[in-house]
Parts: sequence; structure tokens; C-alpha cells
Amino acid sequence: MRQKKIELTEEEIKRLEAQVKNSPKSYERDRAKSILLLHKGMLIKEIVKVIDVHRNTIGRWQKEWREQSKISMKSGRGAVPKLTEEMRVDLEKFLKENPYSVTKAHKMIMAKYGISLHRSTVAHHIKKVQIQKS
Repeated sequence: MRQKKIELTEEEIKRLEAQVKNSPKSYERDRAKSILLLHKGMLIKEIVKVIDVHRNTIGRWQKEWREQSKISMKSGRGAVPKLTEEMRVDLEKFLKENPYSVTKAHKMIMAKYGISLHRSTVAHHIKKVQIQKS
């Protein structure tokens, strides 16, 4: 059976290339590099020769990339972000119209997207956005 090539967007390619170049952890650089090589059509058995890891490790990275919607190439299991980019954009629009309304913003996100999240998650995002704008 022929190995499927990984399809990447330009943004994903740039992000992975930056990780290969800038990540302080070698295994994060290796993981990003292997995804880029898989994207270029290189076989796992060829990548093993370039990156000194077991073929099962590269296969696992490939599977994780495909199944986890490319959420993160960072090491560790970490928490999956609760707010998607679409939710963040909606939240920022809502806050421009309703500043200082954490409770209303929290209820809006839960109702619109049918998710359950803690009010502090919304408050944390609001604080983060305000710091970035400062």
C-alpha cells in the first residue's frame, strides 16, 4: 500500500518551518521536519535515515497530525484550546459592542456554539486580547 502524502496549507508550512528553525527542543524540531518531509512525498523509511527516530514514531506523528486536525505540534499532551479561531473572532466582535461584559460574552459563546466552558476561560481570553492591544 502506497503511503499518502500529507496536504499542508501555506500557513501550516510556514509554521512548521519556523518550528524546525526556532524550537528549543530537538524532538519538536524533528516532528515538524518529519511532517514537512511527508508533505513533500518522502517515505517514512527515507525519513528515518534523515531524522534518527524509529519508523513507528514517524508513523505516530503522521497519524496524530491527520487525526488531531493539526492542533499542535508541541510536545506533551497539554490542554486542547477551548476557543477556536472562529469563536475568538466572534468574541472580539461581541466585546467591541459590549465592553466589560464577561458574563454576557460567556453566555453568547455557549449558546451560539453549544459548548460548555467556564466563565474564566472567556475572562482569560479577554485579558489576553487587552494585553496584546496595549
